[in-house]
Amino acid sequence: MKGNSLRTDKERKLERLNRRFNAYLNSKGLNNDTIKLNDIEDFMDENFRTGNKSSFYANVNYLNGILNDNNIDIKIKSRDYADRYIHVDDELVLTKSEVKSVCNALVNYTDKFLVYMLFMGLKINEVRNIKVSDVADDYSYIRVNSKNVLLDDYAKRITRLAIKQDVYYKLLNVNADLRARDYFEFNMSSPYVIKSLPSKRNGNGMNPVALTTLQRRLIKLSENFEGTARLNEESLNTSKILYDMFELHVNNGVEWHIPEIENYLRVNNIHKNAAELYHKYNSRYFGSKRRCM
Repeated sequence: MKGNSLRTDKERKLERLNRRFNAYLNSKGLNNDTIKLNDIEDFMDENFRTGNKSSFYANVNYLNGILNDNNIDIKIKSRDYADRYIHVDDELVLTKSEVKSVCNALVNYTDKFLVYMLFMGLKINEVRNIKVSDVADDYSYIRVNSKNVLLDDYAKRITRLAIKQDVYYKLLNVNADLRARDYFEFNMSSPYVIKSLPSKRNGNGMNPVALTTLQRRLIKLSENFEGTARLNEESLNTSKILYDMFELHVNNGVEWHIPEIENYLRVNNIHKNAAELYHKYNSRYFGSKRRCM
């Protein structure tokens, strides 16, 4: 019992997949010498469909290990099967116009600023530390980590209004009833664009808003768009990458396949899985639920 408890999660998953594979061979009357690629694909059809990309890639690695251990000269390439087995909810990948619609539905300009900056590719920790002094006088760019992030007209407007916002409303949408406890005043002496609730713990609102506060805020704001938008750093950053790829396709005729995406990610120092992005890109922009930019 003690030995079993020390097994890693990986070992348990590998053992479970190995049992399923052997059961499949027995049910089909196959052995290590007679099994073919189409048989393995049949096994994958039964066991590999998932909405979790990490689970899919792990299972491919486990399966290749099982094939190798049994001297079966077949290797499964995950990129060839990601589109087949990973289900992507493309409604959670947003176009630029859809992100603007989301922002327009929000009550506070500081929230609009947070969501749009994440869509522009910034990390949430970068956004919460943006100071008013980092914003160009004409709102044309924001200085982030020694780099200038250029702002489009929409970003210029919400940045300007976020800086001026002096009251934060704790409402999910403009139709909610306002009560006395549903808002608080910012300390307008705060140097930050996104200001914190004034309290003794944060220097009466002079310190940056806590990371966990913004993360919880995004979860709460997402309740407005349940099933159509996921407002977090990962989802919005990914939406931006895919939107940029689509613009390059429309404007420059770029055709995106996994090698091209891998090169694009490398050139732009983006750490994402190319096969996953390829699947999401085609599902979102060329699938049955395709929507305009």
